[in-house]
Amino acid sequence: MAGDNDQVIIIEPVIETSDARGFTAWPVSARPGPRDLALSGELTPADIGTAIAVIAVYNHDHITPPGEEDDHPAPARLIQRITQAESLIAPGGLRVRDTATGLTVNPGCCCGLEDWQEWNQAAAGQSPWLGHSPAPWTEYLGHAIRVWPDGGDEPAGAAPPAGVLPIEIPASDLPRLIASAHQQLQRFLDLLEPWALPLAGSAAGSLAPALATHFHVTWPAPAPTARS
Repeated sequence: MAGDNDQVIIIEPVIETSDARGFTAWPVSARPGPRDLALSGELTPADIGTAIAVIAVYNHDHITPPGEEDDHPAPARLIQRITQAESLIAPGGLRVRDTATGLTVNPGCCCGLEDWQEWNQAAAGQSPWLGHSPAPWTEYLGHAIRVWPDGGDEPAGAAPPAGVLPIEIPASDLPRLIASAHQQLQRFLDLLEPWALPLAGSAAGSLAPALATHFHVTWPAPAPTARS
């Protein structure tokens, strides 16, 4: 959205990368510390490796079959475990940025990328779960949605924490912004088979469909409808 002061609001999917620290099964980003990595079709191989490493580590307990409690499985076996998992979750969600003000609202602790579609509730006047410590939340104004970076765990009607400023999104723009985040997830999934092929061979083609299922991404993206 372009408006006063050339304001542009961006909503993008992110994954929190702390769990990739110390990961050695394949190359990861040189800085996989406590930061949010935006998922898109522009990631480097090392950043893709970081995202998949987070998913592997975060889900370790329930993707490791009994009798295979090895701490360092071969890359192909680890990717195969991910593709065969009954469920997958990941720390992260949707991040909101206002390029005019420089304000950013990141997902809070315990927010999951698997719940990103809860953002559709914001357009209906309900605040999706956005995590805690800090505790982001949305305020429905009818014509707009304010996204606050903290204060969601305060009692109803309490004033926001001092110095905390919201990002305001016109309600009419929100569906398009959520759809853009969905497209970025689709483009991220497009990168996975080429990335995984040298590591996992025949299992590489199953990685994107598995993540699409667990993270509720329509993939492959539907082909554009031809205009008559």
